[in-house]
Amino acid sequence: MKSISKTIACPHLAPPSGPPEPTSEVIKVAPGPCLDLAELRRTLSAGPPPELWRHVGACLRCARAVATLDRSVVRRALTACGGPMRVADPADYEGKAPLGGGRTYRLFRAFDRRRGAEVVLKELPARAELADPDQRPLLEACLLREASLLAGLRHPAIVTLLEAGEWRRTGEAFYATAPAPGVALRDAAPRSRGRDGRLALLRAFAAVADAVAYAHARGVAHRDINPGAIVYDEASGRASIVDWSAARPFTRRSPGDAVCDAAELPRGGPNVAALGTPGFAAPERASPRRDHRADIFSLGATLHFVATGRAADAGPEGPSASAGARDDRRGEAAACPEPLRAIVAKATADDPESRHRSADELASELRRCLRR
Repeated sequence: MKSISKTIACPHLAPPSGPPEPTSEVIKVAPGPCLDLAELRRTLSAGPPPELWRHVGACLRCARAVATLDRSVVRRALTACGGPMRVADPADYEGKAPLGGGRTYRLFRAFDRRRGAEVVLKELPARAELADPDQRPLLEACLLREASLLAGLRHPAIVTLLEAGEWRRTGEAFYATAPAPGVALRDAAPRSRGRDGRLALLRAFAAVADAVAYAHARGVAHRDINPGAIVYDEASGRASIVDWSAARPFTRRSPGDAVCDAAELPRGGPNVAALGTPGFAAPERASPRRDHRADIFSLGATLHFVATGRAADAGPEGPSASAGARDDRRGEAAACPEPLRAIVAKATADDPESRHRSADELASELRRCLRR
């Protein structure tokens, strides 16, 4: 076993299929072992040292190898969180109908015969539909990590995990949640009319901030709060955070987290949502020093959207997008009453130290504002 403490191209593992990678690209890895496939298999069986997980978290190829060789890495994390893990029969779910999804996951509405109720299923697309089928083990690890985090979060404004596991016969990962009634906040806010409608949205948003504070207290950062990740039900006046695909624990990390960390590497990892949504992501979104305070910024940007019905200009993807978006957001904030403008300005401060100390504090300020 060889200790690595410099930038390497990870020569011991075979490169992924497809076009050759540019020779100028390298992978920055933390100190730790870099093993060939046979050694890696033996190490995983014997109980790998912490150094391996530090290496895996910064090496896309090694992470993909671990996710392929040991599918139980993230499954163990799910069980440890108290989440239900089972081998499910697809026949348990009737009337499966597409609900959409992103570039890497698919959502379906279905009727659960055992529960006698509708559920929402999240799973991977068919292997042939992926731009890089070899990324599938990493995508599966990220999907089950999301389920493991949801298993530990029980809050009225957070979508409820019902079960997670794999499909019988195919062995592909999935999880099921209770459906959240309503429409995405990105659609509800622009349609809101009149003072009463806007106040109802703002009260619902205060509950969303409560949910983020609850997650933070349990060591989970959302990392992509935006109007598309939140569903608002006008009939009940409630809102729920339904998309947790970019969430990450910032305390008590497990080996499975190292595999998912590598899936976020800028060299082509699949979980690009972890960088946040342009126009709503904190300026430090691409920094390794980013922590749960980036959620405060995103809450402030989303509050601005709720108050004005307009999003800041998203601009091109990339770190440079945030600067223009911040200028637009602060210019449009003139449409907000002064107390709301002050909350948005504080939450979206460039310096994390200048923002609200917690999502609880932001929610409390918002409620005081609404009582005036």
